[in-house]
Amino acid sequence: MRKIAKVFTLMILVMTLVAPIQAADLQEGIFGVNWGTHLSRLNNFKELGSNAQIHFYANPKVLHVVNGIEVPEVIYGFYIQQFFAVYLKLQEVADFKKFKQSLIQKYGKPKITLTAKREQTIYQWRYFQVKIKLKIYNQDQTMKLAFYYLPISKQVNEVLMESYQDKSRKWFPTEKGKTPEHVPVLRF
Repeated sequence: MRKIAKVFTLMILVMTLVAPIQAADLQEGIFGVNWGTHLSRLNNFKELGSNAQIHFYANPKVLHVVNGIEVPEVIYGFYIQQFFAVYLKLQEVADFKKFKQSLIQKYGKPKITLTAKREQTIYQWRYFQVKIKLKIYNQDQTMKLAFYYLPISKQVNEVLMESYQDKSRKWFPTEKGKTPEHVPVLRF
């Protein structure tokens, strides 16, 4: 009886040690790269493009396999040279369904957003300081899985919104913090 109790206790101990190790993986980073890692500390990354202070890279020397699925297109996002996001382009609807089921099992029921304009469905999870988004564009079946490190991605969103506001038409062109004498309706 004591032998069974010891084995059972050992099994519980092992399970409680393994769970935090698996959970710490996404909390700290993904694909062996810690969130916030400076680009200069990484090898073999090739720049794909940029937008403002955000740069996108691929690592062509690494074959990414997630949940037993080979993902040939993986893009890493850096803001001010710090790693904050990773995007996986999914090839098959069956893979999308497999990822969705796996994410539900691991992180629970997602927040679901449907957009009419782009005809897409977005599934979102939050895990500590990481936001996970699984998207499918219903019209052409384009699919993407993304992971964002929130402490940095919040800064990125602010930069992008400011950039977008500077470039967009101003329907009510007023300056922040100032009350206008009159409000012009349109300015092109």
